[in-house]
Amino acid sequence: MNVTELYERGFAAYESNDFEQALADFTRAIELAPDFAEPYVGRGFVHRLDGRCEQAVADFTAAIRLNPQHADAFEGRAGVYYLVGKFDESVADYTAAIRHGADYAPAYHGRAGAHSALGQLDQAAEDYHRAISRDPSNWMSHYFLADVLTRLKQFREALVHYQEAITLEPDGLDAEVFAFYAWLLATCPERPLRDAVKAVEMAKVACELTDWLEDQPMGILAAAYAANGDFAEAITWQEKACELAADERKLIQEDRLSLYRSKQMITNEGEP
Repeated sequence: MNVTELYERGFAAYESNDFEQALADFTRAIELAPDFAEPYVGRGFVHRLDGRCEQAVADFTAAIRLNPQHADAFEGRAGVYYLVGKFDESVADYTAAIRHGADYAPAYHGRAGAHSALGQLDQAAEDYHRAISRDPSNWMSHYFLADVLTRLKQFREALVHYQEAITLEPDGLDAEVFAFYAWLLATCPERPLRDAVKAVEMAKVACELTDWLEDQPMGILAAAYAANGDFAEAITWQEKACELAADERKLIQEDRLSLYRSKQMITNEGEP
């Protein structure tokens, strides 16, 4: 097989999740044509999927050296840099990818995540908005935008994007999405935005998704009942949250139990 045929077979194998074959074909193509950028990019993505971050960076870097405008190589390396906690490098590579043609939702979503990790919340929000404008159906962009907006204290818009994430993917979401939505509904500092009844509903979904075995969603359910003025139920569920919690989490849950026993609700104090 010639280099083009090897690359195409490797790409087809990658697309069909046959990563062992893809790795073999990309490697052989590189051996035959070390100045051909595409197999390095393909092999870089295989390495990234298998958690071989150092090898992935090396391959993406080799591709960029051969083609300094290779958008996929920059995007691939940006994703690896994010995984290993090199967020500044990740932002730079996503920016290069976008500049060289990756003007689509995943690149903006990825850069938003790196901005968020750096605490650059305004930039993160802008990029999640860009991602959503290009792919409005991606629930993850809506969810992560909601989280960033909450941290920016833009609560009304945050609630809209939490609800949109759930509307788009009602049956396949992690408990965390329902839990964080419920937390904001129950504890939002802007009183008109609170909806304690809906908070109870969302918190129960989170509890069900965790088999009623995790302290966080159970504590959020307690906060929702407290927001509804039902402190007896709040105390009941908060006591269960205390039983499930450990270490620092236990101290947090016990402090909240004291509040409910004093008939005080929680007004958003950060992470639930």
